[in-house]
This record gives sequence, C-alpha cells and structure tokens, in this order.
Amino acid sequence: PPLTCAAARRVATQHGKDGAASRAWDDIEKECRQKLEANKTAAAMRCLEGHFLDAREPGRRDGDWFTTLRKLRHDAEMFTWLEQERKVASEVKQLFRSVYHAAREQRQHQPDKVFEVAFNENTNDRKLWQRAHNKAVFIDPAGREAPKKTLRAANVVFRAVEESLAESGYAVVDRLLTEGTLKKLRRFLQASTFYFYPRRDQHLLALLEDGLASPL
Repeated sequence: PPLTCAAARRVATQHGKDGAASRAWDDIEKECRQKLEANKTAAAMRCLEGHFLDAREPGRRDGDWFTTLRKLRHDAEMFTWLEQERKVASEVKQLFRSVYHAAREQRQHQPDKVFEVAFNENTNDRKLWQRAHNKAVFIDPAGREAPKKTLRAANVVFRAVEESLAESGYAVVDRLLTEGTLKKLRRFLQASTFYFYPRRDQHLLALLEDGLASPL
C-alpha cells in the first residue's frame, strides 16, 4: 500500500525501502499497519495489542527455551518485584531466580550469549517456565486507558519536533506529557512483562508490535 502516514513516509525517506526501519515497519501485522497508514492510531493500537496477546498470553503457543544471562537477570529481578507487588505467584520468582543463579557462574563472562534452558520432561518447573518466559504474564492496567488530556506542550513545540525529526531523525521534548499521563506511562513501562529482546549494550528492548501498543 502507498505510504500515506507521516511515520511511514519518514521511514522510507530516511532509511530507504530496504533499511532496518523499513523492514521493522513491514513486519507489523498488515491489518494494523494499514490502520496506522490511514492515521487511525487508536484502532491500530488496539489491533497491535490484540495480536500481541494472541501470541504472548500464557498458555498460547509453545514455550521459548532460549535466553541470555543478561535477559535472565532482568526476568529474575522483574518477577521478584512483581511478587512483592503481589502480581505473580512466589513460584514464578523462585523459578527464575534459581535458573539465573544456576547459570551465572558459567556464563557471567558472556552475558549476551544465547543458551537453551533445559528441564526434565513434564516437571512443574518446565510447565511454569513455558507459561512465564517471554509471555505477557502481567500487563499493568495503567496502559488500558488514556487520560482525557495527555499533552501539556504547546503547538510551537510540535513544530520544532517535526523539524528536528525531518532533519536528523531524532527529537527531544521536555515536559511533553501531563503529570497524570506521565505517571500512568511510567507504571505501564515499569510493571509490564514485555521486554523480550536483549541488546548487547546492556539493555532490553520492547517493541510497539510486541507489547508496547496500548490505548495509553
């Protein structure tokens, strides 16, 4: 389909049709991408959210048995915090902490090397890992509803943002969101289990089409 929305046009202009950003755009589910291209943002977010839950809800599809030590540490810390918040069972925390501690000594010098986590067949630990690892175990409800007013920045700020994006592909905006929106966004990003992609520069990545999309 033709590039009708600003995001798609910018991807094509800055990175070319064969660039990484263009490929990422093409990887978005077609029906959701078409809504984005038609500037139907809310409908596109609901579409992406639905595809994410279909793929990542516990019990949907098979488990993911591959991870890295860095990713495993994040998961252990995440589930420890969620257990303290009473959002997951203690068994989830205990499983990920035990797997991390078992792997740490051997793999601490190669924290980004992918390895397979192996369990004996049909054990409770195996079933729990299958339901929890790289799954939407908990998605904070703060992302389900956007406040009536989300932006505090003036129109002149957005004109500067558009100019910066057109020139460099980057933009920095201070005090963009209202306090209520920022509070909800921080909670949504802090408490949701959608950080599935480890990067070698010591962080994990979440994708719009794989968890980040929400009404907020």
